[in-house]
Amino acid sequence: MNIISLLILSCNDNNASNQTSNFVETDSTNNITSDNMDMHNMTWYTANFEYEGLPLFVRKPGFENIYEFESKFPFLFFVSHQLDSVMENGLPTADYNLTLMKFDSFMTDLFSTGIEGIPVLKETYNGERNYWYYVDSDKYTDQKKQFIQENFPNLKIQVNCALDEKWGFIREYPFDLYPG
Repeated sequence: MNIISLLILSCNDNNASNQTSNFVETDSTNNITSDNMDMHNMTWYTANFEYEGLPLFVRKPGFENIYEFESKFPFLFFVSHQLDSVMENGLPTADYNLTLMKFDSFMTDLFSTGIEGIPVLKETYNGERNYWYYVDSDKYTDQKKQFIQENFPNLKIQVNCALDEKWGFIREYPFDLYPG
């Protein structure tokens, strides 16, 4: 079983009981559609939850209908960044979090949005920041890892990709990310 399968299984944990999410709109300009894929000038939504006794902060792009991309992007691509400076609760320290802004922006542009893939979630939990995408192929794993490491050589990252044709990750996430 690969890491993504394990993560999907852990997201199905009864501990979270598929709670209803309360996302707050941030960076509001517009929602993403297949005709408008401008990720920097779009609405993003944030929420925070408690999961297994720790805070979980999530950020997702404002897709009008994310499931319109399901058949085009059947692979779940995952980048995990082990944070260097965290508080006892696993969240990054405030000063350190500010230093991650450039990397977060870089990760938004990791794929040619709408062509190679789409970002679906950024989560911060238990000393890690995880970036989740759906992409058209598993060919990107080594290429994107190298690209990230060339631009941010001091970061500790892990990259994985797995087939997820039914989009089980976001459908089975412990909180309702994309109703519908």
